Amino acid sequence: MTQSGLQGIALPLRECKIGSTGEIGSWHLRRPQPEFEMPLTPDPSGDFSEASPEAVLFAMFSGGDRIGCRVEWTALSERAAADGADPNYIVGTFRRHRSTIEQIASDQYDRGKEIPVVRAAQLVPASGRG
Repeated sequence: MTQSGLQGIALPLRECKIGSTGEIGSWHLRRPQPEFEMPLTPDPSGDFSEASPEAVLFAMFSGGDRIGCRVEWTALSERAAADGADPNYIVGTFRRHRSTIEQIASDQYDRGKEIPVVRAAQLVPASGRG
């Protein structure tokens, strides 16, 4: 399955059977121009996809617009290692830390980043890095 439209870049996605459909759906990358800022809200479906070996893709919402977000695999691997968990268990680490990841993505979006990308430096405190 290929999700295209991410600023002209096609990313290969490996489908995860998460939630009822297991698919992310369409991505809206154009940032709305509201009269006021509102934080992103989580996708109630909970769906996400792994874009192996680079990132886990997930969606959040800005009002009615679906925003494509991503968290780098290295961030999840380093977070798992800092937790004392298997650094290869990317999906489990994403699930355990999803609310933190979503908050980081929302903060990035609020600062003007159209496609939020959560990196290791944001997810793993310097003291937790090996």
